[in-house]
Amino acid sequence: MLASPHLSLPGFPSTPGVVRSSVKLGRLPCFLVVIIGLSGALSPNLGLACSCGGYAPWVTTEEIVERYDAVFWGQVDTVHLEGFAKVATLRVFAVWKGDVPREVQVRTPAEGTACGVGFTPGQPYLVFATLDSNELYGTHLCDPTTVHERATCSIQSLGQPIAVLSHSAVLDLAISNG
Repeated sequence: MLASPHLSLPGFPSTPGVVRSSVKLGRLPCFLVVIIGLSGALSPNLGLACSCGGYAPWVTTEEIVERYDAVFWGQVDTVHLEGFAKVATLRVFAVWKGDVPREVQVRTPAEGTACGVGFTPGQPYLVFATLDSNELYGTHLCDPTTVHERATCSIQSLGQPIAVLSHSAVLDLAISNG
């Protein structure tokens, strides 16, 4: 059972009862805008950007969780490339949804421009993943998957996990503050 009907996603201001679906970038210095624009013109790979629609403000935490086959907290042990995919092996600490083993592999596009998650070894993540036709977990930047620094509010919104497979100080702190 979820503690709060609304999920506070990383990078979005927290307003009780509202899930934000856009991020305000603020004002960028003109030279930065020019550099970003030129990088796209000079390199065809850099010109392609990941674009996500986000969730409507009225979507609840339960509705978001329902869209995924697994929701869990884990730490990245290794990352390797398989073709156009990056495969992260995570040690799982807690599970809110799904039958997730203690160690799981999660695929994401290899490039950020293709909406690939920048999994970093040694970092914990809150992962929202779907299973593909081969029963392999996958996630991308348009999912609410997030690194630990931004996951505390999301973990609190999820409430108590259905399974705690291993303890993590960050997880314990996030749950106890919820």
